Amino acid sequence: MSTGAAPVAVFEQIGQAKQAIKDTIGMFGEDLGQPGPQLSGRAIMLRQKPGDVGTFAFIDNLSRSIAHCGRVINEMIPEVYDTQRDMRIRNVDDTETFVPVNTTAGAALDVVMANPEQYAGLDRRKLARLAAKNGRNARYNDLTAGRYDVVVTTGPSYSTQRQEAAQSLERLVAAYPEIMRIAGDLVYKFQDFLGAEEIAERIGKTMPPNLVPPKEGQLPLPPSPPPPQLLVKMEEMKVKQAQLEVEKEKLKVQKLRALKEAQETTGEVRTMLLDILNEVFAPDVPGGQGGLRRRK
Repeated sequence: MSTGAAPVAVFEQIGQAKQAIKDTIGMFGEDLGQPGPQLSGRAIMLRQKPGDVGTFAFIDNLSRSIAHCGRVINEMIPEVYDTQRDMRIRNVDDTETFVPVNTTAGAALDVVMANPEQYAGLDRRKLARLAAKNGRNARYNDLTAGRYDVVVTTGPSYSTQRQEAAQSLERLVAAYPEIMRIAGDLVYKFQDFLGAEEIAERIGKTMPPNLVPPKEGQLPLPPSPPPPQLLVKMEEMKVKQAQLEVEKEKLKVQKLRALKEAQETTGEVRTMLLDILNEVFAPDVPGGQGGLRRRK
């Protein structure tokens, strides 16, 4: 006989089944984006940490599968890229450049010097030193030589390493604002908004030359003038040096005057003055062996 009442026992079983699934996979309401009493970002991250620990097995298995896929690709590289060619690579700052592979240092240097724009991201000076040290026939980027391995690290998800660097630098600047004085150009270099590269270049021009090395083909910036406080100290030292020179000249005049008076004096007084002058001004007055000659 049906009374129309809700089957309470069934709903209790459904709730227990949901909780059992959450406990099994290690994902709870906070991990699925459900709101909670936490307000700050740090508190929310700490509340989600147990879910990250519970789902570690999935992340670990994903890392293992990526590493195995990388090892398979590494084994295929020498078989596929077995001839001399140019390869386009993507740098960590999301820029692209071409690199010659399976060639010699001399041939690579020739093509790089002939097409500097195509190989803008390649260090030509380093390549020239390699050719001079090991010879032009030395192998360069030989993909068939050596053994390669794969390392996989897990962490927050980013589309590119450029975005990861930008977020890390933003947190660093928030904690230490003075970092802008020594790395302000790098903070804007990794941003994705329009004009970030131009801002980074302008900030780089205002920084000390020893912190921002010139790019290849760019003339080094002139040294920045010393700070005003240092200029004031230098001027004070010059004035003190000039005062010392004046005092030295005055002392020389006093020595000559005393010497003249001693030479004009006769008798025992002259002998006594010459003895005193020999002790005081011996290195600076004539008379043989640094002393004054007595006139008999």
